Formats: sequence, structure tokens, C-alpha cells
Amino acid sequence: MSSGKDVENQLSTIRDTLADTNNDWEKRVEALKRLRSIVTGGGDQYDEFFRNLRQLDLPLVATVKDLRSQIVRE
Repeated sequence: MSSGKDVENQLSTIRDTLADTNNDWEKRVEALKRLRSIVTGGGDQYDEFFRNLRQLDLPLVATVKDLRSQIVRE
């Protein structure tokens, strides 16, 4: 992540992907992997990360409730 704005944009895309439960499950798995890579890549060092993380609350809950084991494993 090169800037806080970059983190914000990535989290917004992840939120939109996870929130749409009609999305292909593989796209949602990729979104979870992107979220993990943001954290491991130092994206959590930006203030924008925590401000936008709160917006992932409901999409993450919906994703965890998905019965596809691959999504839950991620």
C-alpha cells in the first residue's frame, strides 16, 4: 500500500464485493485474500484502514455465514 487513499479504495472494493452475496464465491474468496494482504502489507498503519474497517462489519458477517467451506476457511 502506497498511501492511505490506496488503502481506502481497496477496502471499498472489498466491501462492495463481500456485501453482494450474489457475487461468485470465488470473487469473495479473492476479496478476503486481498484484505489479508492489506493487513500483512502494512495497510493497517494508515488511519484510513481503521475508519474503513468498520464498514466491513456486515459484509464480513454475511461472508462468514456462507455455507461454502472455502469462503469460511479464508
